[in-house]
Amino acid sequence: MSDQSNQENPRKEWLKIFLSFMLIFYGLATAGAAYQVRVFTAMTNRANNVGLIELVRANDQYSQADQIANLDRQIITGLWVAEAESAKRDVFEILIDNLSTEGLASIQRSTDLDDQYFEEIYAQADTLYENAFSAFHVSSDLSSIKGEYDLTVLLLAMGVAFTAWGSFIEQNNFVRYLFASISLLIFAAALWIGIGVMITPMPVEIEPLSALGALLM
Repeated sequence: MSDQSNQENPRKEWLKIFLSFMLIFYGLATAGAAYQVRVFTAMTNRANNVGLIELVRANDQYSQADQIANLDRQIITGLWVAEAESAKRDVFEILIDNLSTEGLASIQRSTDLDDQYFEEIYAQADTLYENAFSAFHVSSDLSSIKGEYDLTVLLLAMGVAFTAWGSFIEQNNFVRYLFASISLLIFAAALWIGIGVMITPMPVEIEPLSALGALLM
């Protein structure tokens, strides 16, 4: 009876030490994963805000470009009417002076608003629009990484529960061994996910294309 008790005590102590170390590992891993969740939450929000700012500015630029294009179209129509009515030279000069730089270059090339004109007039708006959706894609990628860290934190929280319950059980019975085994498996799964996330290439951070947009961040 005494020999059996002596054999059980070393096993009991070994399992107790194992569960104690697991609690330490779980505490450190949970703290690290929770910190990464916070970091990636901030990065996701920032990228999303950049996308929203750039999208608003792109819409504003599209509106301005539409107004310029409509005005240039009206002026060119006025030039055609003036030519048909053999208007004075002063009329042509006034109309031409009110054309945009792109509009003037366009009528010198083709006497009308050509494709190059529209590419130039909407270039800034298109660039802002592309930058906005690049930022949204980055925000989505960062959110996916954050989701992996969220899952890691969830697994670690479950593992802490099994480890703690295993530590509370005094005797080395089946339940205690089961909880210790589950604790180890959950920690391995969380570690696997965490390592997979850490080696995932980070998306390139997108910055606003204007100083004002940077200040708003």
